[in-house]
Amino acid sequence: MIRFAPGDRLTLFDGAHTALADLVVERVTATRVFARFTPTGAYERSAARALFDELAEAVEGLALGAIDPLQRELRDSGLHICEAEGTAAVVSPLEGAQLLADTGFSFVIRGGPVAGD
Repeated sequence: MIRFAPGDRLTLFDGAHTALADLVVERVTATRVFARFTPTGAYERSAARALFDELAEAVEGLALGAIDPLQRELRDSGLHICEAEGTAAVVSPLEGAQLLADTGFSFVIRGGPVAGD
């Protein structure tokens, strides 16, 4: 099982392995990782940005029926997270990804908890 800890440095990539954002893990719960999100220039032009914007609008507008399809579209888009210094995928496909107030990011790992014991 993959474990994360505050201070871990990760990179968010799209399906073409273009770096979209640098992530620094801030907090880990039993099922979710929360990180500081610093977008790259490529993120601004990416399909992922459009999907995250749509998801934020759906959540804000309480359009509950739109949230699950958007989450599936994000997952199926090939988004994945790698260690900042390496190229091996840490999390792929990315599940439950959310951009929180433009500077926060969270995700879950399919299959269960990510926190330590």
